[in-house]
Amino acid sequence: MVAHRGLALHFPENTLPAFSAAVEVGADILETDVHASADGVAMISHDPNLLRLAGRPERISQLRQRELSAIDLGGGVTMPSLAELLEEFPRARFSVDIKHPAALEPVVTTLKKMGATSRVMIASFSSKTRARALKALSPIVNCATSQQLFPAYLASQLGLPRIAHRALAGAQAVFIPPNWRGINLLTPRFVSQLTERKVTLGVWTINDPELMTRYWQLGVRAMVTDRADLAIQRRELMP
Repeated sequence: MVAHRGLALHFPENTLPAFSAAVEVGADILETDVHASADGVAMISHDPNLLRLAGRPERISQLRQRELSAIDLGGGVTMPSLAELLEEFPRARFSVDIKHPAALEPVVTTLKKMGATSRVMIASFSSKTRARALKALSPIVNCATSQQLFPAYLASQLGLPRIAHRALAGAQAVFIPPNWRGINLLTPRFVSQLTERKVTLGVWTINDPELMTRYWQLGVRAMVTDRADLAIQRRELMP
């Protein structure tokens, strides 16, 4: 179970209380996002600015860590750094989405300094940033990129499993949306081939309880969700 930005029912997303709530309900992995502060610190934030959570126009990259850590995101809760998050949850596993290339070096430095590479997966919509992170942090869990995923999907649908397997070479996990531009990616054939290859299949971001049950039954092994509490309940009901 992958808790998307923690469990933000009663606390702001991507904050220590939200992640603590996710851990308490039994989340397996904590998903988070990182931007770099003005002084090069990896800070936990999905958005590049403070507008949505704090009503302020500044960008994360414009403020230093001490300034960001002093801003109230609601109820006295503030923005943590990646180092603070790793220290607060020393046994938790994480999926860290590097939101901007400027955050790459701070993330790599923090993970190495804290000896946390073995419990972190790296994600990024920038294939270049992700590739650089994987190289710098090797060995680390390797999630398939979109450049691998879509050729593998097409090959599987065309009945070419060997080509699909080659397309996913080196990948240990795949995280996909159930649908992409009207195309159903969670076909029984594709799910079966991923299972045969022992590639962990994850989907994002699922908050509907009925869909949770459907995808568990289909063979999905990891689910990114804002409602880790509900997803865990649904998983426990599986035969």
